[in-house]
Amino acid sequence: MLYKYLSFVSRQLIPRHSHSLDEGVSNDKSAANVIAPGLPPLFEAPSYESLPWRVSLYRLDALFSERSNDAVNTARNASTSNFDVGIENKNKTTVRQTVMARNQSKFERVALSSRRTSLFLFIAYRWTGQLAHNCERVLYRMAGLGVPMTVAMHRSLAVLLSHLSWVLMGTMILSIDLYPEFFGRNKLINQWVHFLTQFNIKEATAGLENCTVNTNSEWYTYEWNTSWVWWVVGGYLVSSWLFNVADMVNQILLPASVFRDASEGVVAQLISPENNDVWASIVGYVAPCLTAPIWEELLYRGFMLPTLCLFMPFWAAVVVSGLIFSAHHMSVTGFIPLMMLGMVWAILYAKCRNLMVTVLIHAMWNSRVVLGSWLGF
Repeated sequence: MLYKYLSFVSRQLIPRHSHSLDEGVSNDKSAANVIAPGLPPLFEAPSYESLPWRVSLYRLDALFSERSNDAVNTARNASTSNFDVGIENKNKTTVRQTVMARNQSKFERVALSSRRTSLFLFIAYRWTGQLAHNCERVLYRMAGLGVPMTVAMHRSLAVLLSHLSWVLMGTMILSIDLYPEFFGRNKLINQWVHFLTQFNIKEATAGLENCTVNTNSEWYTYEWNTSWVWWVVGGYLVSSWLFNVADMVNQILLPASVFRDASEGVVAQLISPENNDVWASIVGYVAPCLTAPIWEELLYRGFMLPTLCLFMPFWAAVVVSGLIFSAHHMSVTGFIPLMMLGMVWAILYAKCRNLMVTVLIHAMWNSRVVLGSWLGF
């Protein structure tokens, strides 16, 4: 039922295009539009034009330029050897070569910028790990000075501060170095990014009444005036089903000793604090259920997935992004199910063309765990 539901939604909402990411670029549009019989739209490789990030078009232009280069060189040689062709054809050939060189230069700039940003994000993530230890030391000193703080509240505050420091560092890196601009021309986001980077609250709050809702970023797309409710409901159900299937495979592949020796995770400690500390549980809810879904979807589906698609086919990028998403959570016992989640959410985002869908599914997923613990089931 879930499979048929998502396939139906995909057929209704997603148009068919040419230039598949896995099939490469073909000049034969009739061949590119042929769809394998019996293959539902949910599992078709999307086209460059249908992806919710426009940076892939730089790769498309570069591929066209590369494949057309030989033809242009042939035309130029013919025009120089045949005086009947005339100077006009020579000029057209020169213009085409100039455009192709410009397209290749843009793609190289985007590729170099994405590689550099990925490296900076990795360094920042490692550095914020050390910053988290410093936050813990500060909290210990505060407790030593007599500030009332339970063990559970100490843990929740340490996790929240380390997470917010990672979000702050990552936001600054994405907003400063990446080309094209990651946050586009959205006034609301840019004003607050400027505040975070320049610490100028007067400029950060200026003109917010004129802010727009939708972003014009070339890296991701999100909007509310679409059929996002169907995608959220169906995507959550499919995510739950595939997660359970992956968890069954996980139970079969991993030896029982791995699960027996695994220590209790941080999230489990946050949602089930000592002595049922309500305030500590509320503080612990903020990071995994409010800020993490937004930040992780921007990072993994908004930046990482388009970056990978610059260098590899779509389905390979989906698998690699799922691997990175799972590795980031550092859970040996949950590696395969988390990888499955990362892959499913990448496919859903590419198909629904709305990052807000995966943000809401992610928030619902994490909130279900926390609320389930609070309600006792």
